[in-house]
Amino acid sequence: MARMTVSLVGGKVEISEGGRKGGNVRARPGRRIVWRSNPVSVSSFDLQFERLSEGEGLLDSISDWPFADVWAMGASSSVDHLDCRISNAKGVVVRVGGDSGIFKYSIAVTPNSGGAPVIVDPVIIIE
Repeated sequence: MARMTVSLVGGKVEISEGGRKGGNVRARPGRRIVWRSNPVSVSSFDLQFERLSEGEGLLDSISDWPFADVWAMGASSSVDHLDCRISNAKGVVVRVGGDSGIFKYSIAVTPNSGGAPVIVDPVIIIE
């Protein structure tokens, strides 16, 4: 299981798993991935998913849902399978589906101190 902590450090998003930072994940179908907010710096976060594919020498992205199951935590959290988005979450647990590929996810983090969300784009590689 990959366990990611989402924090804001110096105004920038930091996603860490143990001592490793960056937010990129390699996973096999069935693996669970957890994102949880650091309550000291993060009020909530949104996740948006896209599949990356190569077409005519360019990298294209289309909205795609790479998970078999999703659980979002937080009183006002929501999951939109059609829009490939999880909103206002304090934590998220997913189980990776069977489609292999490279998925980019954007995470928009809302600071505890208020202000505009801060965004970063790591990837999930499903093998």
